[in-house]
Amino acid sequence: MRYLLYPITFLILYRSISQYPQYKIESQDNIPQYLQEVFAVAIAEFNAIGFQQYGYLEVTSIVKNETPTLEAFLYNYLHDTYITLGIRYSAEVHHLFKIEFYTFFDDESLLLTTNSQADGILDETPSLIIRDAYMTDISTQWYLHQNALKKLANCKQISHVPPGKFTNVLQMHGRNYIDFLVRTQKLRRMTTENSFKFNINTAWYLAKKITNGVIQTSQLQKKQPKLTTKFANNSGIKIKIPVELEVEIFKRIEKQNQLIFDNNIRALFLLFSFSLFIISYIQILEAHSLVIFALAIMLHEAGHVMAMKLCGYRDTSILFLPFLGAVATAREKYDATLAQSIFVLLAGPLPGLILGIYLGITSASFSNPVLIKEIARILISLNLINLMPIYPLDGGKIVNLLIFSKFAYSDILFRLLGLFILGCCAVMQPVLIVFVILNLLNLPYSFRLAKTSLKLKRFLNTNYQTSSDNVLYYIFEYVNKFADEKLLANGKNSLVKNLWLRYNESQSQPIKQFSLVIVYCISVFGGLIGGLLAFSPSPANYKSRNEAHRHLEDNLLVNKNTHTQEL
Repeated sequence: MRYLLYPITFLILYRSISQYPQYKIESQDNIPQYLQEVFAVAIAEFNAIGFQQYGYLEVTSIVKNETPTLEAFLYNYLHDTYITLGIRYSAEVHHLFKIEFYTFFDDESLLLTTNSQADGILDETPSLIIRDAYMTDISTQWYLHQNALKKLANCKQISHVPPGKFTNVLQMHGRNYIDFLVRTQKLRRMTTENSFKFNINTAWYLAKKITNGVIQTSQLQKKQPKLTTKFANNSGIKIKIPVELEVEIFKRIEKQNQLIFDNNIRALFLLFSFSLFIISYIQILEAHSLVIFALAIMLHEAGHVMAMKLCGYRDTSILFLPFLGAVATAREKYDATLAQSIFVLLAGPLPGLILGIYLGITSASFSNPVLIKEIARILISLNLINLMPIYPLDGGKIVNLLIFSKFAYSDILFRLLGLFILGCCAVMQPVLIVFVILNLLNLPYSFRLAKTSLKLKRFLNTNYQTSSDNVLYYIFEYVNKFADEKLLANGKNSLVKNLWLRYNESQSQPIKQFSLVIVYCISVFGGLIGGLLAFSPSPANYKSRNEAHRHLEDNLLVNKNTHTQEL
């Protein structure tokens, strides 16, 4: 897990653009009611140790283009210490609150005590003294901060910062932090005003630091009693997570995931995977056949990608698989309709199949009909096989979406049949065994997901207020009430995504669904008939053969007459 987190975190950091953080006092009227209720439970815990709330902050993060967050801030007059209380927008809902203690000194230094947030800070900054309490409760975190204050009392004088100037001082420290990183060449200025980027060494160092912190936090969580997914129990605070907050966290995580791979990174993965693909087949196929095969696969996947773009998918790309083929990838479109999903699946095999049939029928008109026939054969066989109703080929996915996926048992039986056929094919291509095993391991999850999807549909049908805007809310509400613990083991967000996708695909009208079945059948039978025509002798071929026979007979007759005259 660690080796996977390192590169992903590095990519996020290296690609991210930094800025000066900003803090602004926000009116309570602009704070959503569900968020005020969440904060109120935590604020009551801080009141017990001498802190009083003074308002809310709108915080613009050090990471550019992130949505500003809302935090509560409190003050303790006796110790001249502030607390900012924010929501940790991560998949760990039971690790909900981000709690930070601030004490300022006359020499413009700052003591900061946080809970598992220090790993994201480069602690070489001279004016910043960091303590991290990780997964301890509020009292322990406050004790750690007080203990650090006692040690610093001999050499530093605490500065009294009134609540009205808290945001100004906090913003000054944020600017000083960024300026220090620029001076020490850990950040570099960009041409855009107040924009900065990490250099490659700093991004890699910080990625390791953050990853180690995540692992340490995860290990501490395992030592704590198991918590229900419906409640947060962070730093001694127990609170039921509102569905509205879960939806907001889900949307933020999805937005953050968009920042991992840009066009350059995807192009690099395409080039690397294509190189491995060529190497894997170079000993199996002749050079010209390998080129034709690779181009046929690229045409197939390009069809998927173009269809995805037309349907509103983002971050589309192609990834080649050694010894197998390739897959078209994109950021998941959870509101995709059944028609869009079928269109994307058909757009892969149909262009290559139509082109192959055309080339096969007209091959005699080309200067090199043998080569054209081979191109046609590869295009037709590759795409026609892919259209067959065998899961997990494109045709199998289409049939499953249209017929079997609505019922858990038929869904699993259809998938098992497809995997059995692929397993038989593994005799000729042993690498398919790995593919079959991976799909078999996923079958229990698919079975439970299909059953849950059917129940969810019934649940949503009873909520007459359900619309495309609030369906995500009701999915979270359903998951919190009825979801199987084994399904939740794969992560609530992952479950919600799959349920959302299946729900939208199941909303197609029967007439439209029947029309899609007809379109698929026409594609398959049309491809079979076209393939037979392409590989059968055409009239043009008959004509060319007859002309060749006549030409040969004429030559033989001329030779015979010449021989007779000589005699």
